[in-house]
Amino acid sequence: MDAAELIKETRKSLRFKEEVLAHFSFLGEWGFKCVSAELLIVRYISGRVLVFVCHDERSYEIEAKVQYVNGTQSFSITEIFQLLSLPEADTHRLYMTSTPEGVSHGVEVLAGIFKSRLTKEVLNDNTLFIRLEKQSKENIAAWSRQMKIENLRLKMDDAWKTSNYHQIIECAESLSDVTLLKSEIAKITYARKQLAEKRLKRK
Repeated sequence: MDAAELIKETRKSLRFKEEVLAHFSFLGEWGFKCVSAELLIVRYISGRVLVFVCHDERSYEIEAKVQYVNGTQSFSITEIFQLLSLPEADTHRLYMTSTPEGVSHGVEVLAGIFKSRLTKEVLNDNTLFIRLEKQSKENIAAWSRQMKIENLRLKMDDAWKTSNYHQIIECAESLSDVTLLKSEIAKITYARKQLAEKRLKRK
């Protein structure tokens, strides 16, 4: 048996698809039909909505996602929780496991939270994916802004270490709409003082 066959047999022994078919059977009551059941992913469809239950090939995380039939972007149930302002948006974590017992437990827990927090009406809402796409774009923009702020703060720290007061002020101007730390305010104040003193000396 080669490595690929060994991996396949190992994943097969976890009985992921069997556990999903058992614990997510309620989707049938919601009008969903299972269209494929593979070692690592089970797919359901109802009208224009796809539901995927996956066991990640590398991370071994168990996850459920939804997608519009004609769409290209899938969304995790955590993103739906966020959209609906449910507390699970902050508490739900992907369950990682590589044992049959863990898979059984993980799928059961995921199915339970899926069934209790989502409904047929939520998934069939015609505006669901429009709102999810908008939220996704907003999250990406917020993440990008946060990364920019963190980079500016690192740049300010580096400038402080080298007494580059001009760069400190430049960073401060870019962070004008951000609540600064006391230490950052102190650095900016000191940098402005040093630059002002240099200008006076040149006169």
